[in-house]
Amino acid sequence: MVRSFDNKPIEDEKLRQILKNILSGPSAGYSQGTHIVVLKDKISRTKFYEQWGTEVQRQAYRTTWPNLENAPVILLLCADESRYRQRYDEPDKTSLDEDTMPWWLIDTGMAALLGLLSAVDQDLVASFTGIKSQGYMHTSFDIPADIICIGAILLGYQKGGYRPSGSVSRGKRGLDEVVHYNGW
Repeated sequence: MVRSFDNKPIEDEKLRQILKNILSGPSAGYSQGTHIVVLKDKISRTKFYEQWGTEVQRQAYRTTWPNLENAPVILLLCADESRYRQRYDEPDKTSLDEDTMPWWLIDTGMAALLGLLSAVDQDLVASFTGIKSQGYMHTSFDIPADIICIGAILLGYQKGGYRPSGSVSRGKRGLDEVVHYNGW
């Protein structure tokens, strides 16, 4: 993931294609409970970054990633659990219970991955980041209280060369550590 963005605007057709691709992913029961809040204006994007602290507090990561906040578009990926519950209460489905996978989160996670991949297809770069506070997102961007914001995709053009996060030095686990054939 890239954390150094040029502030060059993203062309509307590129953004539209990314949004279409995000919503073309799987949807349990065709519930279609993924929502996207698009933050394009400077005020909205600044409000998003303020979840990470005051201007002074954010200087710490700006030292490492000085162009992170230049991303001209931020996509908030949101999940609507009620759409799944309503869909699975219909006669052709079995009801969701406490043992049911949270498909609303899984589908929205897949949508986020489609957004990251689609950015590359559009010759853009992207980074996925978590959300520090649901309440902050709800209040700041008028997101209904029952909607879960699972994370955000920062989109834009790359500024400078690629510089990996320090976490990459931990190395990737090998296939033999994580792939299990015919059982665990």
